[in-house]
Amino acid sequence: MVNSLKRSISKTEKKKIKHARVKKTILLAFKEIIDEFGAENVTMNLLAERTALSRATLYNYFESKEDLFIKLGIEAYDILTKKFEKATVKSKSGIENVEALGYAFIDFHTKQFFYRKALDYAGESYKKINIQIERLNSEKDQLKMERLKKILQNFEMHEMQFVKIWTFTIQQAIDDQTIRQDLSAPILAMTIGTLMTGLLDELLNRSSLMPNFAQASQNIIEIVMDFIKKGLKYEK
Repeated sequence: MVNSLKRSISKTEKKKIKHARVKKTILLAFKEIIDEFGAENVTMNLLAERTALSRATLYNYFESKEDLFIKLGIEAYDILTKKFEKATVKSKSGIENVEALGYAFIDFHTKQFFYRKALDYAGESYKKINIQIERLNSEKDQLKMERLKKILQNFEMHEMQFVKIWTFTIQQAIDDQTIRQDLSAPILAMTIGTLMTGLLDELLNRSSLMPNFAQASQNIIEIVMDFIKKGLKYEK
């Protein structure tokens, strides 16, 4: 009976390993298709052809194309979170760590272009899955609705890990009085994040139209970073 149990556990583990391996293969193929054809042209038929799997088999691993985009968004947040964790140093002042996170954010946007766009794809997919959940709720399809909710909850968890580091670092800067204290950490985090994202997206759009815009972009980033630092300055 013990040997039988061991064999059973072994088979279960092998099944899990195979499942994880196939999921990884599908996600890798998904990234390749995005690179080759663009996110807007990705289809499950194209993915089935690339992986040599049937559409039915693909749906055993992922709920939909939107589920795959959400997985890419999770990878993107994990990369960004690691950059943030690496950028902060306990011995630095609050404003120095806030500035370090700002540059880590810029580095992600400029050097991790694929994953920067993955956050956009994931955001759109998040909205679509929410709409699906609302429809399924009216249709009383509880099982599928719960599976979709778990997809969104997993995404939210990874997003919040990134947001927590960002907000916590700003709160430390408020506490050590190296930045202004009249606004809350969440408000400042959202404001700075929105400013930086808007700026970097605009610079990216202009760079695609003006190949020699790279140096000007760097200068503009430095100017805006200086503006943000001055805006955050603590006035005694």
